[in-house]
Amino acid sequence: VRVLREQALPAERRVPQTLNFALLGNPGTGKTTVAKLLGRLLKELGVRSSDAFIETTGEKLARMGADKVAQEIDKAVGGVFFIDEAYALEPKQNSDGRSVAMQLLDVAEARRTELTIILAGYKDDIEKKLFDFNDGFGRRFNQQISFEDYTETELAEIFQQMCTKMKWPPGSEDV
Repeated sequence: VRVLREQALPAERRVPQTLNFALLGNPGTGKTTVAKLLGRLLKELGVRSSDAFIETTGEKLARMGADKVAQEIDKAVGGVFFIDEAYALEPKQNSDGRSVAMQLLDVAEARRTELTIILAGYKDDIEKKLFDFNDGFGRRFNQQISFEDYTETELAEIFQQMCTKMKWPPGSEDV
């Protein structure tokens, strides 16, 4: 029924079949915050059944082994499985990381209607260490969002808006 409903929508309003994302950028640019917001939005839209948000890192997954990774993924079913610094799986150089990377590709395909996987990390590292490792990453994580660094002026504007919103003493924004 949901598929039929989506097909009736104009193309620009349809939910993509694969809802896995790669959030690309430097630390502190908001990738984790956006991942959490995406999870909530997908739940509110009824695309995901749960607001589960399981957060881990590529390094932790590479050390866990396949069985424990499967358990972590199961906790996220219905919601989001977020992998920060996903490039740390190092599948080209690390056999454990390779095993986990292949497992993620399988899960991203087999459970695409019940789980969203979000990779995050430096753009170059994600591309070179994951997307170049296996073309399947590009196909399964085809929703890519690049996060740019803020300039000093932009950071000052954000701080000023925070001060105003928080009703901090006049002049705080001039600090």
